[in-house]
Amino acid sequence: MKDHGRSCLRQKAGRLLSAILMALLAIQLLSTAGGCRLWQKKKAEAVPNIGSHLRQSSQPIRRVVVLPMESRFSERESAVMLQNSIVESLRQRGAFEVIEASQQLLGPCSTTVIADGIYDEQQLVWLMRRFNADAVMYSRLHHARPVAPQQMGVICHLVDAREAYVVATVEGAWDLSLPADKGRFEEYVRINDLNFLDPELASHSPQALAAFAGDEIAGEIYR
Repeated sequence: MKDHGRSCLRQKAGRLLSAILMALLAIQLLSTAGGCRLWQKKKAEAVPNIGSHLRQSSQPIRRVVVLPMESRFSERESAVMLQNSIVESLRQRGAFEVIEASQQLLGPCSTTVIADGIYDEQQLVWLMRRFNADAVMYSRLHHARPVAPQQMGVICHLVDAREAYVVATVEGAWDLSLPADKGRFEEYVRINDLNFLDPELASHSPQALAAFAGDEIAGEIYR
């Protein structure tokens, strides 16, 4: 009887093992079949066309003076809207006090973005004393297309005036003809209640694009 019992157990174990192997084989066949891929790799999420480089300042930055944004004369209006949006977004985040310097208050000081990040130390000292600021923001509008599909490109440098080095560089491009950019834009319009009945109407508004781009730039500087 004991031998018969062991034989039955071995037969049941064999059938169970066989069933498991068959199930695994079936799953493998299904996973490679054209119509059903159980382990299909997910596509990477689209990321914003914006890059940033941050460097820790040795001392806390409490007050930032924002210089007028560089731009072509024909794109001046877009530059003003974008700068206003950046300033407003930075103030909302509350990381530091933000003040704007008009061109009339700058005297001989240059507002030019320096590609290598090496800014004139004497000018930084003058700005620091003139506006009682710890840091200076330089920016340049690369291009702007204020008609649909709207586009915008910009670079910003946040420079620690006390030590004369760039603590944040943000450069980005926004193109509402691209699904990733348009999707984030429409979500921004919806969340922030920009008073457009349809997000598609907002995509024709230069003010709305400036608000969206400025918010993303401030988010990169703040993080």
